[in-house]
Amino acid sequence: MAKAPEDYYEWELEKRMQFLQAPSIYTLCKTIVMKNSAFREENAGDPYYPRYIMVISQYADKFVA
Repeated sequence: MAKAPEDYYEWELEKRMQFLQAPSIYTLCKTIVMKNSAFREENAGDPYYPRYIMVISQYADKFVA
């Protein structure tokens, strides 16, 4: 586990990769938690009807919401 400096997110991916001792930039991931704005409480018991969704993507990819 590594504690990142304040300016970590301003670094190029290659520098982040080296800091984290990752084998390539394609092993670096970002996560976003999204709220299901159409969620209805009456369906809360359904495990396939989530209130929140977590999306994990490689840093090398773009995420378009």
